[in-house]
Amino acid sequence: MAQLGEVSAAAKIIEEANIAGSPLEFYRVIVRAIMGDVSGAIEALKTVSDNGWCYPAWLRAEPAISNLNAVPGYQRIATLHGAA
Repeated sequence: MAQLGEVSAAAKIIEEANIAGSPLEFYRVIVRAIMGDVSGAIEALKTVSDNGWCYPAWLRAEPAISNLNAVPGYQRIATLHGAA
C-alpha cells in the first residue's frame, strides 16, 4: 500500500498489526522509510534486529530503505548482519 501511494493507510495498518517479535516487523521499517520517517525507521530496524531478524540480502537490496543507507544507525545494523 505504501509503495502505491497509500502511505497513511499503510502506516496505520502496520502500526496496529500484532506483529511484535515477528520478522514481519521489518515491514514497519519499510513503511517508515517510505514515509520519510528516518529516525522511526532506524528505531524499527533496531527493534527487529534485536528480536533476531537477520536477512542481510534484504538490507542490501530493499529499494524502499535505500534512503537509510547513509544513516549511522543503519550502517551499524548492516555491519552487524554482514550487509555492509
